[in-house]
Amino acid sequence: MTAFLYDNGREAFATGSINWGSTTGNQVVAVLVDNDVTDCSVTTLDTLDDIDAVGTIVGAAVDITVPVTTDGTVSCADIVWSTVSGLQCEAIVFYWDTGTPSTSTLIAYLDSTAVSNLPVTPNGGDITFEPHASGIFTL
Repeated sequence: MTAFLYDNGREAFATGSINWGSTTGNQVVAVLVDNDVTDCSVTTLDTLDDIDAVGTIVGAAVDITVPVTTDGTVSCADIVWSTVSGLQCEAIVFYWDTGTPSTSTLIAYLDSTAVSNLPVTPNGGDITFEPHASGIFTL
């Protein structure tokens, strides 16, 4: 698989339903995913419950902090998942967290083609994602 933006997420950005810069209430969060368990396809998944229902999320969701948008490219501060254990993680999925999995829109899927330290096998310690200086993705 390769890194991509989810169709539903791109549409939500286009219609203003997602605000990358929001840090209170609904906001963008990230999860580690074991994609060996399920297909994380751009066309078949729309919301968090599509991933969550099959048990592919490893560790807790983490809110992004210091969200930045420059010329359509988004970024944020380093993301740290604390004390992670479980299955090997091959990807990071960003989504718009509404507090309800069935309405939390999937935004982006990043795998080893976009993130240098993936896959990663949790060992009970922290796992850190450091966004590239050029950003995470461009709309």
